[in-house]
Amino acid sequence: MIQVDTANLLRDAFPPSFLLGCGTSAVQIEGGWNADGKGPSVWDTLCIEKPEGIDDRSTCFVACDSYNKYAEDVKALKEMGVS
Repeated sequence: MIQVDTANLLRDAFPPSFLLGCGTSAVQIEGGWNADGKGPSVWDTLCIEKPEGIDDRSTCFVACDSYNKYAEDVKALKEMGVS
């Protein structure tokens, strides 16, 4: 495994034209699976219809709750200097 010294990783270390971005995968982070008319994902459907198919019966119904904490997520992205 590669070890990275993140203490010295600064946005200013990249050229100004470098675009720094971030990405996520909805089921691992989003949550809010049944909020505001949002439809269920394939994973949500599996958790509801066949919970025995998951050894520990875990779900991603809340996950990291980015659905409700999006303002905190945007703030963190700005603090990281994401383009």
